[in-house]
Amino acid sequence: MFYNRGGPDDYNGWASDYGANGWSYEEVLPYFKKSENQTDPKLRLDTRYHGTGGPWTITSPNINDTTAPYHLLSDTFLEAAREHGYFPTDINGPHQLGTTRIQRNTRNGKRLSSAQAFLEPAASRPNLFILTGARVTRIHFNENKRAHTVQFRHNGLTHYASVDTQHGGEIILSAGTINSAKLLLLSGVGPQEDLERLGIPVVADLPVGKNLQDHCRTAGVDFVVNTTLFSFWEDLLTVQNLESLHLNGTGPLASQFYLHQGGAIIFKSHVPRNGATFGPSDLMIATALVPPGSVLLGLPPLNQDILDKYFGPYFGQPTLNLFSCLNHVESRGKLTLRSRDPYDPPLIDPAYLTHPNDIARLIEAFKFTMKLGETEAFQRIGATVYEFPLPGCEQYFDDNNSQSDQPDDYIECKIRHLSASEMHPAGTCKMGSANDVTAVVDTRLRVLGNIKGLRVADDSIMPSIVAGKTLKLTGH
Repeated sequence: MFYNRGGPDDYNGWASDYGANGWSYEEVLPYFKKSENQTDPKLRLDTRYHGTGGPWTITSPNINDTTAPYHLLSDTFLEAAREHGYFPTDINGPHQLGTTRIQRNTRNGKRLSSAQAFLEPAASRPNLFILTGARVTRIHFNENKRAHTVQFRHNGLTHYASVDTQHGGEIILSAGTINSAKLLLLSGVGPQEDLERLGIPVVADLPVGKNLQDHCRTAGVDFVVNTTLFSFWEDLLTVQNLESLHLNGTGPLASQFYLHQGGAIIFKSHVPRNGATFGPSDLMIATALVPPGSVLLGLPPLNQDILDKYFGPYFGQPTLNLFSCLNHVESRGKLTLRSRDPYDPPLIDPAYLTHPNDIARLIEAFKFTMKLGETEAFQRIGATVYEFPLPGCEQYFDDNNSQSDQPDDYIECKIRHLSASEMHPAGTCKMGSANDVTAVVDTRLRVLGNIKGLRVADDSIMPSIVAGKTLKLTGH
């Protein structure tokens, strides 16, 4: 529910570094504004960067709004950032560097999905037919490489949906970074060597599945907080609050107290970058007011030794996590088919933290986060960093130094143990100019390789991942 569409330099970088003409910030901004119904009184006035009346309702937490107030920890967090020279900004405005209370895609206190915002209002249109529970298994091409038919399974039977090729009908593939690439590969569009290995007839030799990127998040720095200044999320899970949320869309649970409510800091790394240029918003630090270790919930289980020795001593105590996220990554992964079976999951190698610059930036973020814990703002809430070394990294831990002054080897080890996906994959059907050998689609999202009548329209086309929340941009 974090509405963050990326900064001007992201899209300008697409145009300047990847030949993506038509995708500069000034060219995409009107479409962001058209979709937006900004409800924040201050942001509504900034018509240069925000729109009203669109299908997607965007809200901001407001301490004076009893229906969905922000958490008081937000003041502490933003004050700590201010001590280091970072001040409030509109994260969806001209500059991302600074601090922000989150903008959210919510309506009546609950998440507003892209299906609710865009699809449901259009469901009754006579030129739209929606079929759920179907799985597309292949796209068919004629001898001239024109896409003409979609093959899919529904209720155990194989069906075919064809376009009117005589009147310019096209197929638009919008299955997301993973499944758009997978479906192209199953249909014979992809690296020739990989397709031939599986006996799939090659329609076009294109680098489908390459250029895989994802925001990488590390659990960051954990603090014990000795204060009664604010309630923790466990205290908010009351019958009254749940009823208020589900019946009226109001109350503290309507403001997503669990995560992000402390706000976020976007800051620029000092680590040199290789290759294409990007915007200054290299890293994000956000807060989570959670039980020990739960910022990683929903991900593969943590090692029991880590749970017992690192997080265990703090169970039952109020704890705070400041986690860091790489907004721009230099590591590149790939996706390939496991088999020709469309029901067989693909092989995904995300290659997290394989580029040394990525780990160097997270080390820098870790050190900056430790400095936040030393601010007057954090000291007023009694913030004390966890005192025990992380199991598996003891050999790098310097007993003579405090947690805030550990060697880089220990910090790197900790990051590699406690990092995970932000679940924002992008880039497997990269957009680029027609002469870009690493591109899969052109700037109008048409599949290259002399293929006709087929486009890809989702975050798989991103040449480089933006400093935003891609799930919110493409509506998965």
